[in-house]
Amino acid sequence: MKSKLILLATLTAMFLVPTVAGINVDYNVMPHRGPADQPVLIWVRTDPVIDTTPMFVYVFWDSVPVINREPSLALPGGEYEHRWDLSILPPAGYAQHGKHDIEIWVESSSGEVKNLIYDYTLTTGIPERDWFLVFFEENPDFLEGLTGPQGEQGIQGEQGIPGLTRYNGTDGLDGMKGDPGQVGLPGVEGIIGPQGPPGTYSPINYVYFVLIYLVTIGTVYLMNRYDIL
Repeated sequence: MKSKLILLATLTAMFLVPTVAGINVDYNVMPHRGPADQPVLIWVRTDPVIDTTPMFVYVFWDSVPVINREPSLALPGGEYEHRWDLSILPPAGYAQHGKHDIEIWVESSSGEVKNLIYDYTLTTGIPERDWFLVFFEENPDFLEGLTGPQGEQGIQGEQGIPGLTRYNGTDGLDGMKGDPGQVGLPGVEGIIGPQGPPGTYSPINYVYFVLIYLVTIGTVYLMNRYDIL
């Protein structure tokens, strides 16, 4: 009786506790290594290959996305074929000679993700930055051997022919005379200066005036008498 109760409890727990089915994926990368300009084939299959829900694939090269959410093939009748044959090239700036990570994500319609990582080797391409640093630290005379000693200064070239002298242009016409400006307002009348002291007359001045008067009268009399006028 006790064993039956345990079996019943076990079956009940199996129905009450949710379970998550894992994504079964088979994949491969070809070639396994190669030059930087050679396309890389990524082969992905799920088990089962045919299902009623879609799936999606992402591909990253050194964490750089190269394929974003590639869906599975939709078939007639509402089914999907989870079969991908993807071709990629190393993205610009990530084609250094050496090891690289190809990361593949397979995502189900419920959001579950299967993460796959492949270690790929590039046989060509520029060396990584650290390689240059190590190389020049270990070989400090390498750059000097490439550049060589500084050459002697060359002979100074001949002086070029002086350029042609340009003629002066003709003077332009005088501009039109402008209109006269408005007459300014009259200035404030100045203050009258102080009166000077009275002049002094000497007796000689009176005699002089009298002589002039007599000469003038005599001249007029003679002119009338002799009818000079």
